[in-house]
Amino acid sequence: MNLEQLLQESPELYAAIVEEGIRLERERALAHLDTARWYDSLQEATEAIRTGEPAESDEALNHHYAAVEDEHDKLGRLRVR
Repeated sequence: MNLEQLLQESPELYAAIVEEGIRLERERALAHLDTARWYDSLQEATEAIRTGEPAESDEALNHHYAAVEDEHDKLGRLRVR
């Protein structure tokens, strides 16, 4: 069965599946944005959202964006020298 067949045969199920997909994508995007905001990494979060990078857990996101922040700090120190 393809999506068109599902829509024709069960429009309520189709709509529920679409809504669930939207909910999950919103949750993934907001997880990146909310975590990255604390690490001043919104540019990296935008790219992660754009490329479809998963948001597996809060802990994984914190580690990722903390590493991004560390890299920003390191690059900032190198520019000052």
